[in-house]
Amino acid sequence: MHKTKVILSYLSLFSILVFAYSYSNESAISKKGKSTSGNITEQSFFKKIIFFNIKTLKTIKIKGSELLIQDNGNELMFLKPDGFLKDDKKIFFNADTGVFHKDKNNFNLKTNAILKMKNSILKSNIINYLSDKNLITAKNKVNFTRKGPLLDGTLNIKADYLKSYIDSEDLYLSGRVRGSLKRKRLYQEGISFNSSQLKYIGKKGIGILTNNVILKRATWTASARNGKIFLNNHSKRLKYYQLNDDVKLVEKVNKKNGEESFERRAFSERLTGFVMDQKIVLFGEPKLYQQGDLIKGTKITLREDKQLIEVDNTNSDFDLRQQ
Repeated sequence: MHKTKVILSYLSLFSILVFAYSYSNESAISKKGKSTSGNITEQSFFKKIIFFNIKTLKTIKIKGSELLIQDNGNELMFLKPDGFLKDDKKIFFNADTGVFHKDKNNFNLKTNAILKMKNSILKSNIINYLSDKNLITAKNKVNFTRKGPLLDGTLNIKADYLKSYIDSEDLYLSGRVRGSLKRKRLYQEGISFNSSQLKYIGKKGIGILTNNVILKRATWTASARNGKIFLNNHSKRLKYYQLNDDVKLVEKVNKKNGEESFERRAFSERLTGFVMDQKIVLFGEPKLYQQGDLIKGTKITLREDKQLIEVDNTNSDFDLRQQ
């Protein structure tokens, strides 16, 4: 016989208000089994579950197709969890499976896990939320996307690992970090970047890149040991990106009037870019190789996809133009 059940469970243990409903006589089953720690424990099984209000996790509401409670009520395992966490900010989530550990005070989402926050979406195969630290970590195919008025576009970052404190908008990513910023306006060209590590200071829109850094735009690729991207800067007077230590730049320059394009290479200790001006400035005894010529100076300024080169040294300032 099919029926609907409402169950109030485990209030005295850890202040969870549980509503379970099902159209099967097997909506609630108790048996013995092994917890994730390997211990033999009493297990309670529910189908089509909704529960909310866990004090240790501030506010949480979860819908799941199945729920297994074990390890003396310390471990709750969900199938197809879908719900939200709420502290000062509301965070929506879903995944294939989820586990809440009462003793560790954390909530784990596994396989096709998704968190949705204001202006941001985090996807990964494993996402952990630590309530007492207000910390989110993710690993294995991390994909983070953020939109907002300060960015004036969409920021997407992929990595092996992510850490973020909910109270701040800062991110720490590591392991094959690959990212891009696409602007809303078609005439504002975006930028792509790679590195081993990235610290993103969200409120300032600054990305600090560490080790094996690569920046890419339409006509050039640059590499260095370290770098910064100032993602909120649109002014001509403000720098947009900066590279430091062992900088290498390769640029394809397209000639006008159907002439064959050529490649130029530059080396320096520091590079600063101004996107709105399409200007690249090289510092620290820079060298530029262009069509068989070697150009040196204390500062070399390039215009993206233009043959004009400005070179400064201790004796003079002059322009070199390819005839």
